[in-house]
Amino acid sequence: SADDLEHWYGKQIIRSPLVPDAYTAVGFFPHMGEDGVWLSFTAALIRDNEDEVIGAVETLEDITGVKKASLALTESESRYRGVIENLQDVFYRSDASGRLVMISPSGLSTLGYASEDELLGREIAESFYANPDDREEFKRKISESGSVSNYLVYLKKRDGTPFPVSTCSHL
Repeated sequence: SADDLEHWYGKQIIRSPLVPDAYTAVGFFPHMGEDGVWLSFTAALIRDNEDEVIGAVETLEDITGVKKASLALTESESRYRGVIENLQDVFYRSDASGRLVMISPSGLSTLGYASEDELLGREIAESFYANPDDREEFKRKISESGSVSNYLVYLKKRDGTPFPVSTCSHL
């Protein structure tokens, strides 16, 4: 039963979204291998003609490499977020279509906004540049050289007031 599986695998076990009467879990085994091993399990119940559980078949997959990469990425993102959150400069990132995907807390306050929610997804040239053509010139310079440093543009604050910034970017 699911209760028996929970006894062996703990609360991390879930019903398989793909196989009826199957359960999946991921666990770390610190005493296996040199530095421990992450295993992904799938256990499927075997039933007799009266629909009684008579056993289970289980597959194991070593996902140590994937799990370590995921943990390293999470740690890197956390450090990156910490740096951005403590910047005193206006820092933002946009996607390939020019929409805002991230802005530093100092950027929010400098531009007069209270929350990222007010800005995320907005088109940068129209929403932030006092002169939208500055954004096009900035993009042209990046495409020519791969980076731009000390390019002066004026962003507009929430109230429309222009604010000078020296931009830098790398492809």
